Amino acid sequence: THSVQMAQDARTEKEIGKVKNVHTVLVVEDNEDISAYIASRLDSQYHLLFAYNGQEGLEIAKREIPDIILTDVMMPIMDGYEMTKKLQEDAVTDHIPIIMLTARSMDEDLLDGLKSGADAYLAKPFNEAELKLRISNLIEKRNRLQSKYQKTVLNPSKKSSAKSDKNLRFLNKAIELIQNNLDNAQYD
Repeated sequence: THSVQMAQDARTEKEIGKVKNVHTVLVVEDNEDISAYIASRLDSQYHLLFAYNGQEGLEIAKREIPDIILTDVMMPIMDGYEMTKKLQEDAVTDHIPIIMLTARSMDEDLLDGLKSGADAYLAKPFNEAELKLRISNLIEKRNRLQSKYQKTVLNPSKKSSAKSDKNLRFLNKAIELIQNNLDNAQYD
């Protein structure tokens, strides 16, 4: 915990402000050494948040709405599969890409991870370059989808699929909430 905290403290708000469009990565990992390793590899590119079990990760994800989540599978209190499933069932968090990191690399484990809603599955020890590329690709894909749905909201006459309708309803609700709370300085 101390080494992860040091990595977090090393990046001040001033430094974060210098980087345009800093994306937030939530790391849900109960192993402090792995969390510290991830922090040392990603801290210069992303704003990092940390949770040490699935329940804590779920709470932080709902509160902070990160751009992407890296999660271990085997953790106390709530495992990565259950957390991922709950995130995918919630309209507030179902759009967040999730990468599962695990020492369990059997085909059955991979399928379980993908069934729970994970977007990618990397076996430990993972390749740093692959992890960075997957994070970058998933964030870019999410940005393209956001752009597409923003255009759809502005021009709703186009036909859309059932999944698009669900996402459009979510966007319309988000816009409504923002508009209703523009005068509320405490609204987050």
